[in-house]
Amino acid sequence: MTRSRRHFTDEFKREAMRLTEQPCSNVSQVARDLGLDPSVLRRWVGQMRVGIWEPTDGKPLKSEGNPPDK
Repeated sequence: MTRSRRHFTDEFKREAMRLTEQPCSNVSQVARDLGLDPSVLRRWVGQMRVGIWEPTDGKPLKSEGNPPDK
């Protein structure tokens, strides 16, 4: 049985990442609450921290000046 890949809106991803920044929260718990695998949310948080994603609402999630691939 194959699983189809889930797609999330930019707003959902930004809100999930904001929830991880709340006091007394952690990525694993936020991910479980949202029905995500914790590794998925950790990847999103990491991408935001290194500047791959644009944190500003209303803009495309991927920034124009993505760092080069290594």
